[in-house]
Amino acid sequence: MSVYDVLDAIIEENHVAEGRMDGRSYVHLYGRNPSVSSGTVPEDVWNVGGVYAGFSTEVETLSIVSTSTADDIVGTGTRTVRVYGLDANYDAQEEDVDLDGTTPVTTVNTYLRCWKVLGIASGTGGTNAGDITINHSTTTANVFGKILAGKNTTHQCIYTVPAGFTAYVVSYEAAMLDNGSNRSIMTGYSKDNNGNELEIRPFIITTTYNSSFHIHGGLPIPEKTDLAMRVSSVSGSNADITGSFEIRQVRNF
Repeated sequence: MSVYDVLDAIIEENHVAEGRMDGRSYVHLYGRNPSVSSGTVPEDVWNVGGVYAGFSTEVETLSIVSTSTADDIVGTGTRTVRVYGLDANYDAQEEDVDLDGTTPVTTVNTYLRCWKVLGIASGTGGTNAGDITINHSTTTANVFGKILAGKNTTHQCIYTVPAGFTAYVVSYEAAMLDNGSNRSIMTGYSKDNNGNELEIRPFIITTTYNSSFHIHGGLPIPEKTDLAMRVSSVSGSNADITGSFEIRQVRNF
């Protein structure tokens, strides 16, 4: 690859990131699971723990609630959040929701998937005072994420590719924040719209060795496919694991 090819690639990446190329975008996913043990695997990289509970078959409104009364439309904590998800047809949608503290509020739209919730307006505290949980209103076991106090966004390596798009995983990395001598086998996990499950590129991390990969051209993930970073094994206990995906998303022709 010549220096001109590199420059062209950088310019294209910048144009995509700036929203100047229609039908192309970047999605950055980052998450943390603070406590994974050999007896609890598999677990996904999200702060609720366990295997991700939001890859559902139901389409319902979402319920959003905090553990603190300060997370309220007139409170000192987070007042309004933005919900990013997919409707019944796997089409992308988003909406803003005003919080009501420890009283659950319900979205206007119904969701099949919800991959991210972000605080967009706060009081004098500048961030959420309590833990904010997002789940389906009726099928409450379908938990889509949690915003831990002070974080103002969900932290999870979880995504579903919208209808009409192909996602290309261009890089991913994982690290173990642990004072012990743990060793973990990680993998990308995917499940397509027909229920076929696949482990993607297993790799190893330890307390002294992080893993980071760049995939030339990107690893293609078809539309309507669920994607997660999964901890498939841990040698010890209480492993604190972080991870991230960088995805280039392209509209299908």
